[in-house]
Amino acid sequence: MCDETSDPHTEKILDIIKINCLDVLVLLGGFGIIKEPLINICPKGVVSYHHGNMRKYRGMPPAFWELYNGEKEMGVTVQKIAKGIDRGNPIEEKSIQINKSDTYKNLKERALKESEDMMYKALKKIANTRYVLENINEFGQIYTLPNFRQWVILNIKLSLRRFKSKFE
Repeated sequence: MCDETSDPHTEKILDIIKINCLDVLVLLGGFGIIKEPLINICPKGVVSYHHGNMRKYRGMPPAFWELYNGEKEMGVTVQKIAKGIDRGNPIEEKSIQINKSDTYKNLKERALKESEDMMYKALKKIANTRYVLENINEFGQIYTLPNFRQWVILNIKLSLRRFKSKFE
């Protein structure tokens, strides 16, 4: 059963989910903050990608703040959504090396590419009745869209990093 919507919280969509007794919802493309009753309407919840390590980076945009803060790697997560911004339980996680030659665009594209198979793996895990979700005890800071100054600073940092790496 598949139905597209621009608002998953409408009575129509909630009724479709209830009538079809769905086990899990897969959120692709994002809808902002998912709230009740949608979070708990299916026995196995709502699963979604988070391109970041939720223990360090919550919010958005993916890859930007990891580069801005000079991280050596970034996380990619499939989470079971919970109340709050990126406060779910990780089902499938991996880390992606951040290279000195990475730009914001290519790191973000690589993170998306690296995550392609993760949803399938996560769904296989939660289909297993013996699978137990891992809880996160400490969540990272919530990041938001950068301002113009932060974009400029990131581009200067990346340019300097690429320049220095040519002489190493």
